[in-house]
Amino acid sequence: MLSFLIYDLKVAALLVVFYMFYRLLLERTSLVHFNRVVLLLTAVLSFVLPLCIITVHEYVEAIPVTTTTVETAGNEILQQAPVSFWSVYGPRLTFLLTVVLVGGMLIRMGIVVRSFLNLKKLISNSEKQTLSDGVVMAITDEPVAPFSWMRTVVMNRSDYASQTDGGAILAHERGHIRCHHSLDVVLVEVLTALQWFNPVVWFLRQDLRALHECEADQAVLSQGFNTDQYIQLLIRKAIGLPVSQLANGMSARTIKKRIVMMKTNRKPSRSSWLRALYILPIVALALIVQAHTVVECRQPSLAAEGVTNDSLLVAIDGGSCYTSLDELPKLVKPEDIDNITVVKGKAAVDVFGEERAKDGVVVIETKAFKQQLEQTPPDTALFDGERDALARAYAIHLNDLTQIGEVLKGKVASAPELDYEGGFNAFLANNLKYPADALKYGVTDKMTIAFRVNEDGTTTLPHLVTSGIKGEVEYTGAVVYGYKNANMQKPNAEQQKAAEAALVDEVQRVLKKAPKWKPARNGEGKPMAVTVSFPVIFQLK
Repeated sequence: MLSFLIYDLKVAALLVVFYMFYRLLLERTSLVHFNRVVLLLTAVLSFVLPLCIITVHEYVEAIPVTTTTVETAGNEILQQAPVSFWSVYGPRLTFLLTVVLVGGMLIRMGIVVRSFLNLKKLISNSEKQTLSDGVVMAITDEPVAPFSWMRTVVMNRSDYASQTDGGAILAHERGHIRCHHSLDVVLVEVLTALQWFNPVVWFLRQDLRALHECEADQAVLSQGFNTDQYIQLLIRKAIGLPVSQLANGMSARTIKKRIVMMKTNRKPSRSSWLRALYILPIVALALIVQAHTVVECRQPSLAAEGVTNDSLLVAIDGGSCYTSLDELPKLVKPEDIDNITVVKGKAAVDVFGEERAKDGVVVIETKAFKQQLEQTPPDTALFDGERDALARAYAIHLNDLTQIGEVLKGKVASAPELDYEGGFNAFLANNLKYPADALKYGVTDKMTIAFRVNEDGTTTLPHLVTSGIKGEVEYTGAVVYGYKNANMQKPNAEQQKAAEAALVDEVQRVLKKAPKWKPARNGEGKPMAVTVSFPVIFQLK
């Protein structure tokens, strides 16, 4: 819904800019047919350009960084960022604006449909004659001004009986038919319905109708009709009752402009045509503003890493680099090494890239690093509890390219996104409630939830973690407030345990009703599974 609102606002802005330059540069010229084409073209461009997004790919080299893990004590109070106004009320405001916008569109389209039905009813009840050029003449007894619709001309009986007036009127309506003005009217009515809130589209609609009448006037005068007599005819016939918004008829609104146009009969200068070039910079600027830059990480080139024929790709705990056997003891002391594993083939290429790992990777774990891995509980490990060499190599590689609190660089080009207005944090803020059992006994808690977003957007069951775990992607989480009252009771051990379980159940309840995720993607744009973590605090005021 928010995307639709943004699109409609972009269309409105483009219509304003295009129409402003049209009024400044072309509106007063005598290029009637040319101005009509320009108005229609810019109206359509206003709706098309917001859909044209140029994607620019920018490649940056991933730079190894040193990571620092901060352990938090179990009783430490987590500081949470305040929930923004938009994250709470944004989805509701978006829904309300969408309802108003779509409601206006439907009402406007209803008016157009009703006008079309009235038009068809009038034509069907009229006496019809087919003229030599295939135009259908519909003669009615209703007191309406002459008008045309597609290839049908409608006149009341008195106008049709007048040979002098009828000849000029018929020539005028045939001018509308030859220029296919009815198609213009249908297109503009649809665009007006989509932009009913924009004053500019109503001005554009009125100007286009005026150009239609001027084109039809030129068609009449080109057949040799006297200009003064024709102007008098327009003044007399323009006072008839209008029948439909879709009809092309002799309107009184444009009489003054049409008379000036016929009296002056100015020939357009050559420079008048060049004024329409204002369209080009507006289109170019719109495409530039719409351009989207995608930053993709790639491994540094081998030459930049000083790789020679004797170099080996070695992954040691927190980073990977190229070295030789002679230089390896300078990087890690032999007595600090716990194990050495050689990873080759597809497994190595998938982790370190084809260029870097084509000859295999030497994975070295120090005793300190292995101890750190073994201290991580299996049910909360970032890699589903795997303890083989490849999983460790993958962990080492990620550690080489990430910082705590940042989306992965290199392997993960984009973080997973929840299909919800405002994102995952807004979803938590709008859905988490303080459980009644916990509120009854005044039980508070803070917890970190970690779960895995799979390649297809599905999630595994979340794990409750008291402290220490950090996912590959971290979210702000949420603070759920309850209010103290005089009726709160002091819980016993069993009631305390049940209330704490209710807090966990509430978080899991909300996660189970979450929409599907858009999975994370790697540097090649392929979906990949990542671990997500976020804190939740239940706090009393």
